[in-house]
Amino acid sequence: MNKLLHIKKSFHSQRHNIFSELNKDSDSLEFSKKFSILLENTIREIIADEKFNFAVAAAGSFSRRELSPYSDVDLMIISENVENDKNEIVSLITKLFDAGLEVSHTVRESSDILKFRDSDLHAFTQFFETRFIAGNHNVYKNWIGKLLDSIDETVKANLLRAFIEDQKMRYAKFGDSPKMLEPNLKLSAGGLRDLQSIEWMFILDHKDLINRQFEQTQTEALLSVLTENNYTTTKEAENILSAYKHILKLRHFLHLITKSKTDRFEFIHQQKLLEVFGLPQSELQNFMKEYFEAANTIYRFSKSVIKKYLLEILEPVPDSLAFALDDDFFIKGKVIYANRPENLSFSDI
Repeated sequence: MNKLLHIKKSFHSQRHNIFSELNKDSDSLEFSKKFSILLENTIREIIADEKFNFAVAAAGSFSRRELSPYSDVDLMIISENVENDKNEIVSLITKLFDAGLEVSHTVRESSDILKFRDSDLHAFTQFFETRFIAGNHNVYKNWIGKLLDSIDETVKANLLRAFIEDQKMRYAKFGDSPKMLEPNLKLSAGGLRDLQSIEWMFILDHKDLINRQFEQTQTEALLSVLTENNYTTTKEAENILSAYKHILKLRHFLHLITKSKTDRFEFIHQQKLLEVFGLPQSELQNFMKEYFEAANTIYRFSKSVIKKYLLEILEPVPDSLAFALDDDFFIKGKVIYANRPENLSFSDI
């Protein structure tokens, strides 16, 4: 118990320092990364003497290393025999709580992969966002292998359609414009979830979880692989990252001023953040204009990637209906293609 008390004191001290350093000029992803890695390392320290038959993985925004101050800290316990591991799992969660970590957890086994794939999109999506922390790494690797094996071409198409439909439903509930006056920073059009949804679609298409064990956030890793795979340009990726960071920073401070997990950016919160940032209330219009521009950047990119998936996978136009425009370009459906895109320059366009 003395060890746990020491870990608890150290964790709270380090968390306080990380939170105290956050200011209007901070890099929001750097804050999230520091906070997330602190939690990862603290969990490893708490259970350093344990040898589990199951795997302990970060999930959700914790896995993404994109936690805001009051975000849920989600763990996924992956077991090959839940009944046999039950007592050890309870002991693990109790130890984490005694050390001052308030975590939410789910317990999963391999049969859950097909179960949720076919019945619960949101639960299945959580399986895409895991990062191994401790325990039996072979169990984790086997789980990932079975997860990726469960995705064939039919499943991919069905889930892509489901993601696109889910986005429409989300827009209907939280706002379909990136210029909402009181937006949900996570769920409105142009919010953080728009880029996260693109990540899930990419994972489906490429069967790559992008959960690199480097000290970077998931969004940084995502934009890197999107650039490598020609979904975007280096310049556009920089703009998207800047936009994402801006909205995430607003979310960090929204959590701090409300002392809760809050995503609805109401007028009263906008006014309060102006005070926190040392800006006069007369700057509210310019302040929100920055948000609108950031949200619009993410919104436009999200729409372009969804259009790509619609054209190439979900509603493809057969090559037999392509029509040559000249020696360099042809049109198929509503899209103009280059015969040799690798040689394309701005002067050609």
